[in-house]
Amino acid sequence: CRVIRFPEPGPEHLPMLAARMLEHLYVELGHDHRWATPLEGFELDAIATAWNGGSIRRLERIVEQLVEVREQERSPQ
Repeated sequence: CRVIRFPEPGPEHLPMLAARMLEHLYVELGHDHRWATPLEGFELDAIATAWNGGSIRRLERIVEQLVEVREQERSPQ
């Protein structure tokens, strides 16, 4: 078995990674990926505060939490 090592993603990869994760998450929720509202600057800033690179799984959880907050803000109380 050959092991191929890739460098860990860093903060410079955040905009692209988070955008793709957001699209995939909307598809998993049964929506067309085109309905995924692009991340705004303040959202990317919040994600960058919580994730400074490394674990993709951690970044996925952060993006999932962001979507949950978005949905809570959109739903009538």
